[in-house]
Amino acid sequence: MGRKQIFLVLTILVCFVNLAAARQIYVAPSGGRHNGSGTIDHPLDTLGHALEQGLPGDTIVLREGIHEADNIWYTGQGGAPGAFLTIDRHPNERAVIRGKRLVIESQYIRVQNIEFQDFLIVVRHQERNRWRYSHHIEILNNKFSTSDVAIYFCCN
Repeated sequence: MGRKQIFLVLTILVCFVNLAAARQIYVAPSGGRHNGSGTIDHPLDTLGHALEQGLPGDTIVLREGIHEADNIWYTGQGGAPGAFLTIDRHPNERAVIRGKRLVIESQYIRVQNIEFQDFLIVVRHQERNRWRYSHHIEILNNKFSTSDVAIYFCCN
């Protein structure tokens, strides 16, 4: 087997390992704990804590209710090609994020099916300070309410 074929096989194996290791990390606005395990029976208390644990392919599942959020700065690993780090609501539940802002400085992040109130989403792309480029950020099927909601894509 040639080097190209070995590389291809290893790449495919790494992708399958990442997908097999993908997990759901649950966050509950009431009953969640800072030191929870992130399972459905022992959810975390905030989106920020869940993002600290998220890995490529993981889905952060927000349970029903209002999730109060202060300033969340996410500069973590994010996802990978074919293995987004996803923030989603639990099926058939209404998850609302209210508060200040989520600043994303990462890659392969997907935010979907969430309702935002009085909240900013900022995707930063900073080259001057040698921060990595933010790319492959998907914001899909969300509901934004009130006049104080915005999405900024910025380069400063």
